[in-house]
Amino acid sequence: LFPVLPKIPIQLIYFDADADFPADIQILYDRSSTFFLGYECLAVLSICLIRALIRTQYEDSKEESL
Repeated sequence: LFPVLPKIPIQLIYFDADADFPADIQILYDRSSTFFLGYECLAVLSICLIRALIRTQYEDSKEESL
């Protein structure tokens, strides 16, 4: 659960790949999120969160290789 903004938590659920299904990620919002932001803004917020997670992973793996 990521509290990306006050009153707007985002939950990411990761399903690992197996023989029958590819890997998948679901993005879940709190039911009240649309009272604070529109759907387009929530989508952009999700993109920003995912980019930040990818950037963090990249920076962590870069530090480990040093």
